Amino acid sequence: MDFPVFFAQTCPGMLARALMLTHNRQDAEDAIQEAYAEAMRRWAELADRAPEEWVYQSVKRRLWAAARRWRMHRPLELVVSLPARCSTEQAAEVRLVLDALSRLPRKHRVVAYLHWAEGLSARQIAAELDTSESAVTGMLGKARVALDSLLGLTGVRDREALTGKVRRVTLPGQPGEPADAVAEALRRTENQLRAGASEDAAALDRISGRLGLS
Repeated sequence: MDFPVFFAQTCPGMLARALMLTHNRQDAEDAIQEAYAEAMRRWAELADRAPEEWVYQSVKRRLWAAARRWRMHRPLELVVSLPARCSTEQAAEVRLVLDALSRLPRKHRVVAYLHWAEGLSARQIAAELDTSESAVTGMLGKARVALDSLLGLTGVRDREALTGKVRRVTLPGQPGEPADAVAEALRRTENQLRAGASEDAAALDRISGRLGLS
């Protein structure tokens, strides 16, 4: 696979994940452009070494640095593109989830996404963020309470347990575990952002243009 094909196939998903991790659209696009630019320079050595994961790790490192620069400032409005087939109900959920994430402290937002959307354990997140597992566990607990409230899910699990109506799904690394409403909402939102990014020619042109691909 040559680099332009790799970029075209992976950039929409990369943008969706970056938008889930930060409320600053400009930081998301800048991090993606810089990561792909570095990957393009090193393509000969990366092409056969899971380049998408390499780019994603590079994007996250840049987002962490950007978040430190912006932490004392009000984040820019997050402008997202939704796919043409997105229904009114789906669009409302995307806005609700993104608004809920924006209300979390920065690190809580990150650990919530990495845990419930990507399925990372507290230990894995601690290693990635260079902090303790207990600190991550504490942040996850607080994020859970906040997201349950902000997404209108407070009491849902208790009601399901009492009625025996817990739905079961197969999630990566968690076969047969009860469905998690927060995880499902985050994944649905990411999928909508990914589809929207695929149709957002202006955003993809902005990023590819900086790389000299358009």
